[in-house]
Amino acid sequence: MRLSPPSGFRRSLWLDASRVKVTVNRGVVTLAGQMDRRSNAHIAARSVLRVNGVVEVIDELKWDEDDTPSWEDR
Repeated sequence: MRLSPPSGFRRSLWLDASRVKVTVNRGVVTLAGQMDRRSNAHIAARSVLRVNGVVEVIDELKWDEDDTPSWEDR
């Protein structure tokens, strides 16, 4: 089953999920597509895992900008 990201997902997380495709099969959610930042893709995947009935999240999200700190920044 293919779904678009729920509007609550976009509103509550303040994320642009317009380029994200969501597929659900027996509690396994696959997120695919593009997000603006790597940190937002990580937040999206972790948030979906908290949804009642979700047993696993397959994160196939890509991102435009890697905004995670590098080892040199630590």
